[in-house]
Amino acid sequence: AEHPHISGTQLSYCWARLEPEPRQYRWDIIEADMDIWARNGKKCWLEVSTAGRWWANSECDPGAPRWVYDQGVPFVKAPKTATYPVFWDGRYFKEWETFIHAFAQRFDGDPRVEFFAPGGYSNGTEPKLSSKEDDQLMDQWKQHGFDGFTASGIYLSKGVKPVLKFYFDAFTRTPVGQTY
Repeated sequence: AEHPHISGTQLSYCWARLEPEPRQYRWDIIEADMDIWARNGKKCWLEVSTAGRWWANSECDPGAPRWVYDQGVPFVKAPKTATYPVFWDGRYFKEWETFIHAFAQRFDGDPRVEFFAPGGYSNGTEPKLSSKEDDQLMDQWKQHGFDGFTASGIYLSKGVKPVLKFYFDAFTRTPVGQTY
């Protein structure tokens, strides 16, 4: 943060860490991480994901809070892969949208934030289902209705697009930056 040629950083989180219990938010984690950057006059971009293979065996495995799955949200998983919520499930959507709006209520317009990267429809912030794990998980995804990566397919039309709308509706003062 103190290096003169670095203008800011990416701060990435899993939803499970930021909302370990329903409506019990841990914004203090983000605040602490942004503090050193802000003290050095630099901004951060923030992202929150709901799954990630790089989190195996950590406090972020699974990336979505366990209480979400306890409500019956379906998931896919194979040995040595992340746990992925079925991104187009209505129960998942309800909870993820509630989180996004709370996140925006706390950080939208915060001068320390350069932009927000949407997540909640992949293992990161790019819409690619489960990426490198697709070959191990595709049969499970198909059992939950996955029908391809077409514009009218369930993943893009019922998973990615609605989540992007949640972000664009919630964040009105700070930009949302989507990566593909």
